[in-house]
Amino acid sequence: MATTSKTAASSSRERKSKGKTEISHEQIAALAYMKAEARGFAPGHEMDDWLEAEREVNGSASKRKP
Repeated sequence: MATTSKTAASSSRERKSKGKTEISHEQIAALAYMKAEARGFAPGHEMDDWLEAEREVNGSASKRKP
């Protein structure tokens, strides 16, 4: 019985972790898009937009942690 509850707890943690990853990815993508839009979608800055958005999203997430 203990093995079953450990497996259930593990599955629950995996779902929560995946959910956070998906939300972060969506937030980064949306922010990177807004940055590209603000530049008029000029090519050659896609990676810069993504990395800057990633830093902003991850930075704001770390500020919210107690």
